[in-house]
Amino acid sequence: MKPSSIKIIGTPISHYVETVILTCEERGASYTLQVNGHDTPVALKTPDHLLWHPFAKIPAAEIAGAKFYETSAICRCIDLLFEGTSLVPQEPLAAARMEQWISSINCYYHRPCISNLVSHYVFPRGPQGKPDKSIIQAAMPEIQAALRQLSYAYAQNDYLAGQHFSLADLFIAPIIRQMQQTPEGQECLSFFPVIEEKLCRVFGRPSFQRTHQLYRSYLPEGHCLVDDTAC
Repeated sequence: MKPSSIKIIGTPISHYVETVILTCEERGASYTLQVNGHDTPVALKTPDHLLWHPFAKIPAAEIAGAKFYETSAICRCIDLLFEGTSLVPQEPLAAARMEQWISSINCYYHRPCISNLVSHYVFPRGPQGKPDKSIIQAAMPEIQAALRQLSYAYAQNDYLAGQHFSLADLFIAPIIRQMQQTPEGQECLSFFPVIEEKLCRVFGRPSFQRTHQLYRSYLPEGHCLVDDTAC
């Protein structure tokens, strides 16, 4: 049953929430955002939010009257409900490659690239209210190793699943775009130009343009992110 609208719980400054929005945009799904009360570490632990996500994370969603959490499950559900070009490859090996990359992004990219880098510029909490450079520098070897693998994948194919634009690209694109807004992220990415070269096609899609505007509009006051890098 095609839902009339999808309710997305969480703030677009989360790259995971951004991925869900991107999926809606790409699949032509109408959606609403419920941000207030679901956008700070304190808010995520309130009884109201825990009804949506029992592990105090974002995003969560309501689709056709059913509640879901976990980005991959939400995006898969949206993709299955709408007609048109799927964001999941039909060829088994390409579909498996997509799943491998989504799992890798969750396990090996989120923590070093976002928790230990970007989040320190979005919510500066180091000495004198600045980004904590000691945590950021300690994360650099892990970030470089992750980008090396991503660079190798994009050097082999147009997209992470091969020649098929998939959910995997929608998982990684917001992370790289946010990294571009930090000086350390820009420096790391300069050693892997193929990543930005291939992802510029994603950044230029109407879905990403609209979603990134939402992301910028919800950034908190006092963030230390640099201006966006244009393709």
